[in-house]
Amino acid sequence: MKYSKTIVAFAMLAFLISGCAAVTNTLKNSVQLYGTPWKLVQMNGNQVVIPANADNATLALSAADNNFGGTGSCNTFSGNYVINGSQLSLQNLGSTKMNCDNMSIEIDYFQALKSVTSYKIVDKLLYLYSGSNAVLVFEAYVKY
Repeated sequence: MKYSKTIVAFAMLAFLISGCAAVTNTLKNSVQLYGTPWKLVQMNGNQVVIPANADNATLALSAADNNFGGTGSCNTFSGNYVINGSQLSLQNLGSTKMNCDNMSIEIDYFQALKSVTSYKIVDKLLYLYSGSNAVLVFEAYVKY
């Protein structure tokens, strides 16, 4: 009887651990290009530091209508995209026209978005490339 309780306890522990691993792997692998809010963390090889009084630079792509949008650090933007495999083109980028402090981050961000030719997702990071150069790197806002 004593051994059977121990065996049951170990079996339950193993089940819980394997269940947690399966949930973690499912959540980790559930990050997708579409429907995931992305926060800019790196631009042209440099860490992005958004001033305290500014918004995060973000990006989101809709699978339903081939539209994308987000915030620059000051202005909101939108456009449409064309995707073919890992090839990605962000087109018709338009934004609001507020003038804010430190517009250089946003200007560089919008230029980089216009130059995108492909993408890759690794773990919870989205890499946008211009040719072979990763011009933008985002992290997913996935909350568990």
